[in-house]
Amino acid sequence: MASKKKQPTLTYDHLMEEIPKLAEAVNAFSTESVQLRAFDALIASLVGEAFSAPETSSKSGGRSDAAKKTSSRAKAKPRRTPQERTGSGRKAGRIPQEIDNLAVEGAPKSFPPMKEVKKNAERCMWVLEYVEQKKKISEMTAGSIAYIIHDRLKEKKILPETVNRALERVTSRHWVSPVTRGRTKYWRLLSAGRNHMQDLAKQGKSGNAA
Repeated sequence: MASKKKQPTLTYDHLMEEIPKLAEAVNAFSTESVQLRAFDALIASLVGEAFSAPETSSKSGGRSDAAKKTSSRAKAKPRRTPQERTGSGRKAGRIPQEIDNLAVEGAPKSFPPMKEVKKNAERCMWVLEYVEQKKKISEMTAGSIAYIIHDRLKEKKILPETVNRALERVTSRHWVSPVTRGRTKYWRLLSAGRNHMQDLAKQGKSGNAA
């Protein structure tokens, strides 16, 4: 009588050797759900059906603890946007697509050209007004403001922390207002700040803002 074909076996050491290769392959997919399905398929291909249908817990009805731990270790990190890797906005989270794709040309209506704006708070207010006029976006994070200044306007690099400090100094003048949602702070340009920038355009020079 022919003996039953032995199912493939998988040792812990062998699995640990293969995980980096699996993670690299899984990282080619952009969404987490697809990454998890791809990982499970690769594991099944590696060790055969014996591992593709692991023991399940009658209480949880899900995969075994060992399979869950292995999947967690090999799960690929979400890809970062170019500005998160190299730009000014990388420390403040992802840049919204409508801002990332914004081509900055000219200046906001009734505002001075950016090259004539020297103070950090005024440069930030310039960006807030420009984005509101072009994209109807009235609130921006410090990371998005810094990204526009450095990556789109090609001005001197400014960090999100610098943006926050500069704008916080002029809140008492009611030029801007912070808006916090959850753990994220946004900035909104107020009428007094808009009037100040328009006065600068008339004067042809920057004022004394922080």
